[in-house]
Amino acid sequence: MREKTNPSLSYPFDSAPEGGDVVELKPGIYWLRLPIPFELNHIKVWLLEDGDGYTLVDTGISSDKTCAAWERVFADVLKGAPIKRIIVTHFHPDHFGLAKWLCDRTGASYFTSAETCERVSFLLQPGD
Repeated sequence: MREKTNPSLSYPFDSAPEGGDVVELKPGIYWLRLPIPFELNHIKVWLLEDGDGYTLVDTGISSDKTCAAWERVFADVLKGAPIKRIIVTHFHPDHFGLAKWLCDRTGASYFTSAETCERVSFLLQPGD
């Protein structure tokens, strides 16, 4: 079966970034492509300039590879600027998986739906 293309779609880039890479889509809007160990091998998360810091939408899955990708983002993109807010869109491990780690590391506030909050609240308690 031959895949159909939609001529009305227009993509701003020739290809997607590699896993762990960051692309600035518009000034202050960053697309992060983080690795996940599933058939779909990545998740898109969004870093948005927010005054003197950033708001993050989704976090990536909790894994050493994803933490290493975040360490590169801290060094190469944030350059000391804080993540002030973390928004988790829904209860999937690739969307909320590093929320606790990122909140602990950055001191950011955490926002999500009541349902997701209820499901993951036990994971976001301060560490021992």
